[in-house]
Amino acid sequence: MEEKKSPRWLIIIAIVLYVTFTALCFSLTSNWRIGFLCIVSTLFGFVLTYGPLGFTCSFRSLTTDGDFKQYRDLLVMLFVGTGLCSLIESIQGLHPLFDPTKTKKFSDSGSPVGVSLVIGSFMFGIGMQLGSGCASGTFVGIGEGFLKAYLVLPFFVVGSVLAVMDPVYKWWSKLPATKEPVQIEFGFTLMIIMALFGLTFISDTIKSRRRQMNSERSHDDFTVMKSLFTIDGPNTKSNDENEEKWYHSIIVGAIVGVILALFYLFNGTMIGITGVLPKVGCAILKKCGVKVDNWVYFQQSPLPKNFLDVNIFDSNIFIALGAFLAATIKGNFGKGQKKGVVEYIRGVFGGLLMGFGARLANGCNIGAMTSGITSSSMHGFVWMACAIIGSLLTCQTDKFIAKKCKKESVNTFTPIL
Repeated sequence: MEEKKSPRWLIIIAIVLYVTFTALCFSLTSNWRIGFLCIVSTLFGFVLTYGPLGFTCSFRSLTTDGDFKQYRDLLVMLFVGTGLCSLIESIQGLHPLFDPTKTKKFSDSGSPVGVSLVIGSFMFGIGMQLGSGCASGTFVGIGEGFLKAYLVLPFFVVGSVLAVMDPVYKWWSKLPATKEPVQIEFGFTLMIIMALFGLTFISDTIKSRRRQMNSERSHDDFTVMKSLFTIDGPNTKSNDENEEKWYHSIIVGAIVGVILALFYLFNGTMIGITGVLPKVGCAILKKCGVKVDNWVYFQQSPLPKNFLDVNIFDSNIFIALGAFLAATIKGNFGKGQKKGVVEYIRGVFGGLLMGFGARLANGCNIGAMTSGITSSSMHGFVWMACAIIGSLLTCQTDKFIAKKCKKESVNTFTPIL
């Protein structure tokens, strides 16, 4: 098989954009250390693309086919990230490395557990399947040159703005919830992740044994176990290739977990993505004459004067740039994307649901689930469960519609005699 290559001009554009935006972050921000933080975000986007590691596809394979392989990669990421972030917090006298005052303390991403969290994460689970990407997946998709991602993002912003409008915000912010974040002991958090990891193996082992009973061929137990780690479909390749993919899958998840911990070590807070999106949308509305500063939401979280001083804003840009670099290196920029009117319509509704849901749940797959779990906060696990249920509803509906359309096409077929 010939190795795919991107045009040189595309690789040059990726490098120039990366260098340009990095220089801007070093020179135009109030804290020049943000430039280093952007390098970490670039690594995050790069590994998600080059690995690859995906949140939406892992939920899709889990809820469509009962395939836990990619979901296990996420659990490896969460296990490593939780362990390292807890280790960082335990070191006395350690401050975030990019804090110029050396007075800032590490703060976790714990949030209360309530009705808005359940509704928001459920909506997000539906939206991420309709939009073919979660929050991080949308920015990664932009970097990979996917047209649908470019459509999803503006509607993601619109959904976020709708959620922070006064009538809407006053409604969901008063829904029943715990007064304080529900924190879990660090060791218990790791035990939950390990238990989920073990349950996926039990489920896959049962399915594997059933397939073996219905198959005329017998497989070696070690080969079957290795196949559970891979992110591919049926075992059609050599043992050496499967062994490589087994290690590759685990290593990618572990690397992303390390990157999450680096972000925490440098910035002092867990990584996030969607928190800045309503501010971006409302900054545009403010330019158009809308008095968004009077909204209750922005009384608590004012609009920034310089978005380059907002770490999440910079991080989002560099996640996309990291994905752009990875896509050009892999030679798959703009390839394998979903197109068509139906897909674009799904993208519009997916973006709206994710934007709205992320505000209700106080975060997305990164800001709520990943950062919540690595902070040993119960809301991260609740977010995961509800988002999986939302994904299950969407994926099974898609599967049902696809089967029905296929059946109708067969029934309406008239053979020519």
